[in-house]
Amino acid sequence: MTTTIADTTARLGSPIGQDRAPFDPFGLASGLRLWRTYSALKDRSDAELAEMGIARNDIPQVAFRAVFGG
Repeated sequence: MTTTIADTTARLGSPIGQDRAPFDPFGLASGLRLWRTYSALKDRSDAELAEMGIARNDIPQVAFRAVFGG
């Protein structure tokens, strides 16, 4: 099962990566979004992550792609 960023966003219940500011001095806003996204995913149980099609060891990559695209 392939999980898209839109699927992950919908399941987390927040607009991940959709609140990008046009000006991000020193990457502070994007870094905060990355940390929040990562934290929201790591706090999920293995069963919840499996429902979303995410393996626990994929959380860093999924969070990065959710914030920065790709």
